[in-house]
Amino acid sequence: MLAKHSEFDSATKIKIEKILISSLNKSKELRERESQLIQQISTYTIVKKASYDEMVKLKSELKKLYNTKYKNFESAINRLKKIVGIKQFNSSLMEDIYMEHVLDR
Repeated sequence: MLAKHSEFDSATKIKIEKILISSLNKSKELRERESQLIQQISTYTIVKKASYDEMVKLKSELKKLYNTKYKNFESAINRLKKIVGIKQFNSSLMEDIYMEHVLDR
């Protein structure tokens, strides 16, 4: 993905790659946990009845997970901004990053 971005030198590309790999790995872990929580909530909703406290706990955990997902994204973007700055040509890089995240799902 970064090979076509000649606007960055190799050292910058390595830094960007490290940030993206770290963010994508964390994102994958969070998606797996999200899937587990949604499955538990679904099971407790349509397969067997859960107590009110169990459901509140699961929903609270899911809400925390969504906040963590956003913080992971926000952290990666802020670290990228420190490396590449704010420039018009960064829109091409962001499109590629977006596609990488979408394809990672």
